[in-house]
Parts: sequence; C-alpha cells; structure tokens
Amino acid sequence: MNRNAPLALLLALLLTLSACAGQADTAPDTDSPPAEDAADGVPEEETPEADAPFTLGYYSALGLNPYTCSNTTNQAVIRLLYEPLFEVGPDFSVSPVLARACTPDGTGRWTLTLSEEAVFWDGSPLTAQDVVYSLTQAAAEGSIYESRLAPMSDLSLEGDAVAFSWDGPHGELESLLEIPIVQSGSARDAVPVGTGPYQPVTDEDGLSALTVHAAWPEADALPLGEIALYPAPDSDMLIYHFERGAVTLVTSDLTAPDSLGYFGHYETWDYPTSHLLYLGCNTAEGPCAETAFRAALQSALNRETMAESLLSGHADASPLPFHPASALYDASLAEPYAAPDPSALEGWARTEVRLLVNADASFKVTLAEYAAATLADAGLTVTVQSLSWPAFQAALEAGEYDLYLGEVRLEPNFDLSCLLAEDGSLNFSGYRSEAVSSALEAYLASGAQGRADAAAALSLAVCRESPILPLCFERHSILSNWGGLKAYTATQSNLFYHFTQWDLGNRIS
Repeated sequence: MNRNAPLALLLALLLTLSACAGQADTAPDTDSPPAEDAADGVPEEETPEADAPFTLGYYSALGLNPYTCSNTTNQAVIRLLYEPLFEVGPDFSVSPVLARACTPDGTGRWTLTLSEEAVFWDGSPLTAQDVVYSLTQAAAEGSIYESRLAPMSDLSLEGDAVAFSWDGPHGELESLLEIPIVQSGSARDAVPVGTGPYQPVTDEDGLSALTVHAAWPEADALPLGEIALYPAPDSDMLIYHFERGAVTLVTSDLTAPDSLGYFGHYETWDYPTSHLLYLGCNTAEGPCAETAFRAALQSALNRETMAESLLSGHADASPLPFHPASALYDASLAEPYAAPDPSALEGWARTEVRLLVNADASFKVTLAEYAAATLADAGLTVTVQSLSWPAFQAALEAGEYDLYLGEVRLEPNFDLSCLLAEDGSLNFSGYRSEAVSSALEAYLASGAQGRADAAAALSLAVCRESPILPLCFERHSILSNWGGLKAYTATQSNLFYHFTQWDLGNRIS
C-alpha cells in the first residue's frame, strides 16, 4: 500500500478547493470604500479602451495623506509623490534617499544628515525642519507609522541635521526610517507638498493626474511624463475600469480573504514581502512543550508544496524567519529542511495534535489541512479546528491549542520580538529560552558588520528550539493589462521602486 496516497488525494482536493475559493473571492479590501448598490453600479459592458494612457486608480474618499492613509491602492500613488529618508529594496537591503546617514553617538542619540539635492515641488529645498515636522506627524497617534516610531523621542534640530533619541532595538535602524517626508506645515493639505518624482495636477473636479517633478534629480529618466488618475468611488468601479483597460495596473494580495476579484486578461507580476506564515507552538503544555518534538515537526513539513502549489507560487518557502531574498538568509541552515523528512517523527507515532486556524481565511484553512495531512502521513493524529476570528483569538489566549497557523507582517528589519520575546504580542504560551533570547537580543543590537552572523545565530537557535515553525513569506502582486508592463521592480512599501528602470512597453502618457 502506498502510504502517501491519502496525502496525494487530499492535496489534489485542496488544490481544487483553493482554486475555486480564489475564483469566488470578490470581497472588497477592508480599507476600501464599499461598493455601491446594484442600481447605482457598474455599467453593463463597454469595449475596452485602446491605446489608453497609463492610468492609476485611487479611492478619492480616502485621500493621499502619507501618514494616515493605509489603503494599498492609494499608497501606490502616494509613493510617486513622496520620498522617504531611507528605502528598503526587494532584497530587503537599505539605501539612503533623503537622508545620507543615520549615526549614533553612543549615548542613545542618533543624528540624521540630509541630502542637499532634494527640493519640493514649489522649488524650496528640503530642510531639517521639514524632517522634524514629518517625523512628528508620522509618530503621532493615528498614524500608520505610530507603532514603528514609538521608541523615538526628543526630536531636535542640530544645524542642518536632525537628532533624536531611540529607546528600542536599533539594529538596521535605517530600515525603520522608510518614512515619507513632506514640507513643514503641509500635512493637513489635501495633498501635502513632497519631493517625489511626480507632483499633482488638479482641475475643477479635483486631482486628475500626476506630472513629472522637473527638479527631481532623475526626472529625465522617468518612463512617463504624465500619469492619469482615476478617482474610484468604490471597489466595484476600480475593478470595472481595470477590466476594461481604463486603469493600467493595480496591486493585490491574491492570497488574502478580502482580495478584490479581478477577471479578464491580465498579467501577474509578484514582489516579495515580509509577511511570514508560520505554525506557532504551545510550548507550555501538550506535545509541543517538548523541544525535540517541535524540532521534528520542523523537519517533517513540506514548505515548497505550500508555497508553489497551494499558494500558486505567490509565496517563498522558508524554514528560517528571514526572507530567502535577504542577505540575512543562511542557505546552509535552510538546506536540511529543503525536503520533508517524515521519519523525524517516528518516535511520536499516534501523538495527538490540535491545530487551530482562522476559518475566515480560506487559503489558511487550505494550508492547515495540508500541514495536518503531511503530519498525519508521518504518523501523528492531527485535528484541525477552523474557528471564527474571535473564537480563534480566544482559544490562543486561553492556550487551547497545540499548533496554530499564524501570519505576521514583520518590520523590514525582521524584528522577531513579537514572536520570540517573553512578552511578545504573539507569544501566546509565554515561551522563553535563554539561547533564543540571547540570540534575539544580539541580533537586534547588531551593526552592519556583524549582522549576517547574528542573523545566522538567531536562525540556528530558532531551528533548534522551534518555538515557531516558519513556512513561507507571502508575495503580493501587480496585475497589469496585457502588454502594459515588460520589466519592473517593486517592494511591499513602494510599488514603483526605481521607476526609472521600468519598461512599460507601448504605453504612452
């Protein structure tokens, strides 16, 4: 008898179910305006526009404030208008933009030296006062950067530089300063004044287009002189205008339960994110309280099938808590987990395991069912419990689980404190290990010289102790009308990263 046959049958079934779920998933983003009623809705059908100008949609009701607008559709436009102090690339390396350097003085104070080339749309130069103002706005209550900048205090001017205190982990601090900068005093404007490659064009109806910011250092290399804007009143109308070719491209998390349902002919281009999918272990009680059992689970999982088949390639498999595209990823440590080893669990045959998953996310249920089948094929008895989000949270807080399928958006410096620190917000079982704690502390304090070694030490500690079982990092996607995009670079924070290097095919502005 082929003992892999049940697993193969389940995989085939799950692939079918996940494909159907993807086709049927047309729910709007939770931060997008709701669709109109059918009576006010989408026109029946029109011929797709030929030779349409390059056009981006945005939700006019949500605005384009870089500090308060969290909608990913609008954030794509925002990143064409504003530049950050530093930027994080698709390989998660950090480069200076409006800042030249961020240097410590050894007492907890840091100094930002600024670019002397940057100018705002009105021609005025970037000043230290603009940066102090912008960081103050970004750290304010209600800002999307409030949590990230919580350790920052005592912002001040020091001549042409900016000084601040930082009471928190400072390893690769520059990656946390990927904060858009606006002109002092303009944050409450409908479109605050920026230094980005494009600036807004308005007419009697409001914001209608973006045009090149002529004083931007690489203005002559931009692929488009103008970008048209479509102010979408709701998600249905954005979908409609994209499907008929009036909107050139959109961004989407195709694995999300609230992903918009786009149909028709379009190309999909993925980009990496720091969104980690993982199995969390109850280290306080039950079988996962045993370190050796958790390490065996780590070896038995089939991450490649999860990423490439169940998530249709919209993920990067990783047994380590660092993205494979990052220089912090140690391939030699990952190699032993490249292929699943069910024999690792031979000593725990018929061990009962309860795996929790949020029922509201169909792709997560699919992953949980497949993980359970993989572990069952290795001899365990695994029960999957699909719970509503409130019930899922309550069960985790109460410790009523052995494993749970979780997702976390890590900061670009891959700070794992929320998962591994004793008081971490996602450390539901209160896990603590001296080896892991020491490795985490050393990693978060590491400078550029020793950062790769510190990350390797932390990865090794996580693999040996296995309080979490990393599965994969999600990819998000650009959806482009056929032929509208030939080459691109995108990141999770900037859809138009290095836009000067994009190839837009035959698109015109």
